Amino acid sequence: MSMLDRKLGRDLWRVRGQALAIMLVISLGVMLLVMMDGLVNSLSETRHSYYQRYRLAEIFAPVKRAPRRLLTEVAALPGVAVAEGRINGGGLLNLPGVAAPIRARMLSLPTRLNQLVLSAGRQPEPGRRHEVLLLDGFARARGLAPGDTLLATLNGGRSA
Repeated sequence: MSMLDRKLGRDLWRVRGQALAIMLVISLGVMLLVMMDGLVNSLSETRHSYYQRYRLAEIFAPVKRAPRRLLTEVAALPGVAVAEGRINGGGLLNLPGVAAPIRARMLSLPTRLNQLVLSAGRQPEPGRRHEVLLLDGFARARGLAPGDTLLATLNGGRSA
């Protein structure tokens, strides 16, 4: 053992508390780096699988009064797997026990993209025009349940 090695050993022994604190700080830093990297990878994978499971769209392009042929043109673009159009509009809901009508955003149901998760009830059947889905928070706040009847005013016409 050389003289410098013995001196290094004595110096480390003298500052052993500081050396131990430095080793702990470095160890904790490495541990946090590994843990955060794992967390970011896990969250990224969870998001990816969620988007795959519910077929969430990656890009939204709102337009007003676009012709249907535009969907086939968009679907033909390179990198586009599926293009889907939906109708989006406003309306008024008349709820029992509420004096003034409530403004509501109405959307047509998705067919291929942005699949819905139902917390109660069932999907509306094709061809049954008087069935709707409500956001869970809205239904709970207003005391609405599957099977309840709503009066809606859309484009100046009233429907139940």
